[in-house]
Amino acid sequence: MGKKERKSEQAPVLASPSRLLTPKERGWTNELEAAIHNSREDFGKLSDFELAAHAIVAKEDTELALKRIRRLQQFKKTCNISSDMTVFQAIQLLHRFVHAYPGFLQAFGTDTYERHVFTFRLQCLKSPPPFNHSEEDQFAALYYIFHALQPDLDSIRKGTIFVGDIEGITRQYFSLSLFNGGRSLTKESYPIKVKDFPCVGSPPRLSAVYAMCWPFFSTKLRQKYVACTPAQLQQHFPRKLLPQRLGGVMSEKDFMEKLEESLKKRFENEECFRL
Repeated sequence: MGKKERKSEQAPVLASPSRLLTPKERGWTNELEAAIHNSREDFGKLSDFELAAHAIVAKEDTELALKRIRRLQQFKKTCNISSDMTVFQAIQLLHRFVHAYPGFLQAFGTDTYERHVFTFRLQCLKSPPPFNHSEEDQFAALYYIFHALQPDLDSIRKGTIFVGDIEGITRQYFSLSLFNGGRSLTKESYPIKVKDFPCVGSPPRLSAVYAMCWPFFSTKLRQKYVACTPAQLQQHFPRKLLPQRLGGVMSEKDFMEKLEESLKKRFENEECFRL
């Protein structure tokens, strides 16, 4: 008599904690989903991950989340951002952006609290764009950089630190297209928690340049904005997180590899996450 075969017992596959919503977050997300379903507006095609991101950032303020979704949908239409974009296409877009605006992306990494830290040099974001780059490509690339800053739910909860190098900015720097595009992405549109916003080379608060920057800032972003020096940055961030220009050691090759890896993780979560 042959031995009776036993079915192999496999341990259940548990989801990563970073892919799970807390009960409170799930409640916010369900309320937002219901509000969209009951609305006559067309909010576009949202993945479950995007819906959760909006809910986590807006918390119980469903109206604020709807306003952001509405504004971001308009931004996507303007910049020809499709929900069918592949991660390979998004990475290609990032590389074209880096080639068109050398020096704008300065550093990217995570601090000891696992918050993403992103350093940029505003003066290098030229306007109008170079002949081989469109305004739509310019802001679409910035959209995917924001995606890379929030690859999973934990990163959305913990927030992002922006380090701005805005030395040398004058009134002549701002064009109408840069003003409108930047404002449509950053002010009450893309769902992102800004934990801190230290800036090197900040203009005086009463200057014309500061007045030009003001419309880019949401109310909460203004509260996080603080002027500082490279020496002060070095007291709060390890050198490995800062670009060489600000006394750090991070090179373009280092941060591009991390940026691509983080963007791939975001696309993976967009594909796999389900409510």
